[in-house]
Amino acid sequence: MQQLEFPVENSAIYNSKVTNFTVNEIISAIQMLGHMYDPYFNGDDDGEAAITEILTRYYGVPYDLAGIMGDLTPRCEDLLVTCAFHNEEKHCMEYFEVRRTHNGFCCTFNYIPGYKQKQGNQEVKLVKRVGLRYGLSVGLNPMLDDYFYSILPITGFKVTIFQPRDYPDVSSGGMSEFLLAPQTRKYVKLRAVGQTSSHTIRSYPLCQRKCLFHDEKRTIFESYSASDCILVCKIDDIWQFCKCKLFFHPQPIGNQAYNRTCIMEDMPCLRRYANKTRYLVPYRDKNLVRLVKKNETLFCHACYPECDDLIYEVSGHINSFQLELDRFYDNITGYTTLDIFFANTNTVYLRQRRSYEWYDYLSDIGGICGFFLGCSLISIVEIIYYFLLFLMELLMPPSEPETEEEAGTPRKQLPMQSLYFNELLPRPRTVQEDF
Repeated sequence: MQQLEFPVENSAIYNSKVTNFTVNEIISAIQMLGHMYDPYFNGDDDGEAAITEILTRYYGVPYDLAGIMGDLTPRCEDLLVTCAFHNEEKHCMEYFEVRRTHNGFCCTFNYIPGYKQKQGNQEVKLVKRVGLRYGLSVGLNPMLDDYFYSILPITGFKVTIFQPRDYPDVSSGGMSEFLLAPQTRKYVKLRAVGQTSSHTIRSYPLCQRKCLFHDEKRTIFESYSASDCILVCKIDDIWQFCKCKLFFHPQPIGNQAYNRTCIMEDMPCLRRYANKTRYLVPYRDKNLVRLVKKNETLFCHACYPECDDLIYEVSGHINSFQLELDRFYDNITGYTTLDIFFANTNTVYLRQRRSYEWYDYLSDIGGICGFFLGCSLISIVEIIYYFLLFLMELLMPPSEPETEEEAGTPRKQLPMQSLYFNELLPRPRTVQEDF
C-alpha cells in the first residue's frame, strides 16, 4: 500500500469533519485494512472497530472497499520504470494493466481474464522468437520508503507466472511464484509443458479420465478452466457462509449473483470461514475424499484438471548489481530488473488417449490364436476363401466345350487303382543279425 500523508495544519479539519481520532490513530487504523488480504490473521478488534467507524462516517454505508483498496495500492506507473518486449521498448502501461489477483491489485502482463472479455486489449501476446532479447524485460522501482503495509515480511517483489486466461490462484496448481529482491537482476527461463487429449476419451466418465475439456462445462466466467472453477467454488462458499465476496475476487460482467463486497464488519465471519477452509479438495476421488476433514476442508465437487492444458516451468539465476549502475537512476533506491524469456523452442507435450483401440484388440486376438491354435487371421481368411471356391465348384454347371474338336474328342479317364492301406502304416525297422 502507498503511505498516506496527512498535513499537520489540516489535521483539525479532518478531526472535526470525519472523526475524533488523531492523525496517528487514523494511520494505525488504516493498517487494519491489510487484514482483508489474509483473514487468517488474528486482528486487533479495537483497530478494526476504529477503521470501520472512520470509513462509515466518511463514505457512508455501504462503502466501496474494492475502490478504497485500489486507491491505496501503489501505482503501476511508479513501480514500472522501463519495459521492453520483443526487443521493442514502450511505455510500461502499454504492456501492463492493473488486474485483481489472489494477491490483490497487481500489475499484470498478458493477462486476459474471462470476466473481462468485453473490455480492454483482448489479444494474447505471443513469443515468436526465443532468447533473452525477445522476451520481457522490466526495470522496477521497489519504493523502499513506501512499505506502509507489507503482505510478506520482505522487501522487493513477488512475481507470478500463469496462463493468460486463468485467474492466478495458487491452490489451482497451474502457476509458479518467486521472489525478487531489490538491487538485483534476475534472469528467468521459461519452459512450456503441455498436455493434449484425444476426443475419443469424451465417452469415458469423469471418474475414469479425471479431466474436463474447455467446452464441456461453463462457470460464471467463460470456457472451463480448473483455476476458474476453484475460484467460483471459493466465491460461492464464502457467499454461503458470509453473504459477501472478497474485494480481490472478480465480479463477472452481467452476473449479479454476488453483488456485495466484504467490508470490515464482515471480518469476524471471514475469520471463522478461514478456519473452516484450511484445506482444499478439488474433486471427488476415493484417495482425496480421505483427506476431507469436517469444518476444515473446502470440497469442490467437480473442479477437475483440464484435458488440454499448458504450464510453465521456471528456472533462473540472479546477478547482483554493480554500484555504478545506480548513477543512471539517481532518484531510485534499489533499482531492480527482471528478464523473462524462453531459452529454446522445445516443448514437452503429453498425450492422453485410449490405451486400446479396436485395431489393438484385433491384433491381440490374432496373436492369441497364433500362439495357442497355431493359426492366424490369414489362416481364417484362407479357409473361408477355399470354402467359397468349393461351393462354386459344386453349384456351377459343367463347362461346355469351346471348340468342335474338343466336343468330338472323348475325355480321357484317369486310371483308377485300389489303395493298399498298409502302405500308410509305418514300416518296422529290420535289424540284420548274424547267427
